[in-house]
Amino acid sequence: MDENGTQNSPSTCINDTARIITGLLNKESWAVQFFDATGKPGSSITEGHVSFPGNYDQCRAAIATPRPEDRDRKDGGRFKGNYGTMTAKLWSLPVEARLGACLPNTCSDKEITILMYQLFGLEKKPSLQYAYFSSQTGETKMTAAAKASIVILSIIGFFMLTGTMYDILVIQRPKWKTTKTNLTTNMNSVDHVDLPNGNERTASQQNGETVISNGEKTPLLPTTTPIKTQVKGPSESTSILAQIFLSFSVYSNGKKILNTSQAPGSLGAIHGIRFLSMSWVVLCHILAFAQNFAVDFLTAFPEFYKRWTFVVISNGFVSVDTFFTLSGLLTSYLTIKEMMRKGTWKINWPLFYFHRFWRLTPPYMFALVIVLGLTQFIGQGALWSPQQPYDRDNCEKYWWTNLLYVNNFVHFDKACFGHSWYLANDMQFFVLSPLMLIPFFFHRALGFLSCFVFLLTSWITTGALSHHNKWPTTTGGLKPVPGRAGNAEWMEHYYIIPWCRIGPFIVGVMAGYILAQTKGRQFKMPTWLVISGWITAAASGLAVVYGLYGDITGDHPSTQGASDFYNAVNRSVWGACVSWVIIACSAGYGGPVNALLSWSPFVVLGRLTYMSYLIHICIVYVFYGNLDTLFSFNDTTIVVYFLGLLVFVNLSAFIGVLVLESPMLGLEKTFIRKERK
Repeated sequence: MDENGTQNSPSTCINDTARIITGLLNKESWAVQFFDATGKPGSSITEGHVSFPGNYDQCRAAIATPRPEDRDRKDGGRFKGNYGTMTAKLWSLPVEARLGACLPNTCSDKEITILMYQLFGLEKKPSLQYAYFSSQTGETKMTAAAKASIVILSIIGFFMLTGTMYDILVIQRPKWKTTKTNLTTNMNSVDHVDLPNGNERTASQQNGETVISNGEKTPLLPTTTPIKTQVKGPSESTSILAQIFLSFSVYSNGKKILNTSQAPGSLGAIHGIRFLSMSWVVLCHILAFAQNFAVDFLTAFPEFYKRWTFVVISNGFVSVDTFFTLSGLLTSYLTIKEMMRKGTWKINWPLFYFHRFWRLTPPYMFALVIVLGLTQFIGQGALWSPQQPYDRDNCEKYWWTNLLYVNNFVHFDKACFGHSWYLANDMQFFVLSPLMLIPFFFHRALGFLSCFVFLLTSWITTGALSHHNKWPTTTGGLKPVPGRAGNAEWMEHYYIIPWCRIGPFIVGVMAGYILAQTKGRQFKMPTWLVISGWITAAASGLAVVYGLYGDITGDHPSTQGASDFYNAVNRSVWGACVSWVIIACSAGYGGPVNALLSWSPFVVLGRLTYMSYLIHICIVYVFYGNLDTLFSFNDTTIVVYFLGLLVFVNLSAFIGVLVLESPMLGLEKTFIRKERK
């Protein structure tokens, strides 16, 4: 039958499909391979086990035996296996039913879809929402993004190779020789030591120490003053072209990334907060995307949602608000210190904006192009989607909204790099930040007043919109609240909209001002303030995260009024909790919390969080898509998958920082000389 229902002669597809059925009846081995590679319905269908992938590799290897009557065909009747997925969605099921099928490669997706409807009478089933067949040929296309990715990586690779060789041979090698010369000079100079009384005594080496003849011992190296040799740095003695290449040096950039030292006045606790918050984001996304790959999703997830410990995952949305808080805090801290140092609010504001744009955009755009162009080449199998990445079509059309940081406003329903809504919000907050920062220069009260006006406006706007649109406290619950807005509306009109998300950024700006006044040094606080501050922050943070347990299980959903209040202020409250931790640790009242958050490995891991955020979604999808079969959703699986993926995300981020992020910062330092004292 064609699209119009007209009877046509049997197609090659139908003939070859019928031949497989005949071959099975005759127990022909080649036909058995086609059938064996096809997924079979198993147990627990009534409990939601409705996905049966089959065997992708076995199907692709299956070949029909040729027949004499098919000698005129181009393939001689030796058609091959074409693996694809029959997908159907019933109105009554929250997930799609999928069956991996091994069919002749002479069939098109359209032909098999029509055959599905005819064989199973799907057009007569009102319970069916949709059904279709999608083949997974494993074929990849050399798209414009793929070509651009190869060109970009080739150019960067050339600069990295050249810059690293130049750095090692021209810049570092003379330094190494100087260090070796100084060490040799120091060792030779201790053969004779002038003692304070003017007598020359003989010295000898024993166990790494200099032993003077009278038996006194003195350390080896400090006995003489090292010879200082002036070795000019690259910024002083090399050309602009050389500095460009040095910006891509793997050696120098790697040393900077792995350096755990912290300058005086640095906010050490921020590093741990960054890494732990990013790990929280990764964990939430790993579990959110698991629903399409867990064999027991419909039965396992409800049980997990009933655990109070799982609320940190189901209500993990505030993990992103941590980064909004840190963004506002660091912006305020660094800018106000600069205004205080210069004694004027008229700092280089164009450079203020350019640095932010340059800091975020090149790595962002490069990562987007590379993910868009190369993801399709790093996976295949029964669970691999032929549309890789999943938002490829949106990115090809609307990538420019990401470049302009308006993708949370323009075509937000057709998102490209969906998680990048955060970057759009953050950039928009940064653009507005001088309106909060400049008043602080004139008077502390003016600065706080400006911040409170912004904060109060956000609270009132969010609360009013929540009441008007009947937003729930969360859409991460076990079941929707009757009469409330659904997930799509909540995400598009509340979760990604700046006037509903700016609260923690504003709180961070105020905290940054406080830290700028103390210059990041320890300062005295009353005991009552320290104790009450920690108790209030801990209680408030726990209330924000775990206070929605009744909403998440669906047993005790919040009233609309309570939902409006929570939606308006919860993110600002979370930002205040994070800010307190940083201020208390900076002031010297962090104790074991500061010891943990300032742990030296977190300094390195904290530098990787931006790149981790950009690429972690792609890595999670690639991992799940390359599984041969569905997995069982349980505690052990979650722990193993999370720890493994977290390590891989950070290793990949380290490479990304070396390749994309650090060189861009080096180029900025090369072309834009920062004002010095």
